Amino acid sequence: PAAPTDALGAWRFTPTEFVCTLPLADGIFATLDLRAPAAEPFPPDAELVVRVAARVLQCWLAGAEPSLADLTREAVRPAVSQFVGRIEEELERAKRFDLRLSLVLIDIPGTVSGHLDATTIMKDAVRQELRGSDVLGTMNGDRVAALLTHTDGVGSHKVVGRLRRRLGEAAGRLNVPGVTVGFAAFSPECRTADALLAQAAQDAQPVAL
Repeated sequence: PAAPTDALGAWRFTPTEFVCTLPLADGIFATLDLRAPAAEPFPPDAELVVRVAARVLQCWLAGAEPSLADLTREAVRPAVSQFVGRIEEELERAKRFDLRLSLVLIDIPGTVSGHLDATTIMKDAVRQELRGSDVLGTMNGDRVAALLTHTDGVGSHKVVGRLRRRLGEAAGRLNVPGVTVGFAAFSPECRTADALLAQAAQDAQPVAL
């Protein structure tokens, strides 16, 4: 079917049914279909809760590797990207040795005419703010992630502040609006790669050009 035109596609919400489409890429989208039990209709605040949850789900799905388009072309590829696997490895290490760990998620919209790929340039800008022990990777064509080892929420907040300034300068030079940065720290609430990615996506804020 044709991709929907607005941010979260078509919505249908009734006391017993919630359906929406989640655009992920050009011509690619997922459908979220929730049905209430026959004797238990959705509560009055369910629509707001589900809308917020759907936005987080959309961000995670759009950033997952390989993309849905890749899966349709080559179903034998693993469903989890190499970098997501690295996140899980670092999380296991943090759990085992009681270490601090944070994830920074950077969305970069596309490329710029007349320049090298914008993602490559932005990754170089990010790398300048990272230490040798930090891990930089790509989630998909326009999403960059960095694992900040031995860094808690307070420390990652400082790093993200510097990243926002540096990325804002780079985005301004390249005329790339819409760059966002979000982060999440390993905690009892964020103990998996999925949880870290969802929290970082929810925290994302645009950089100032």
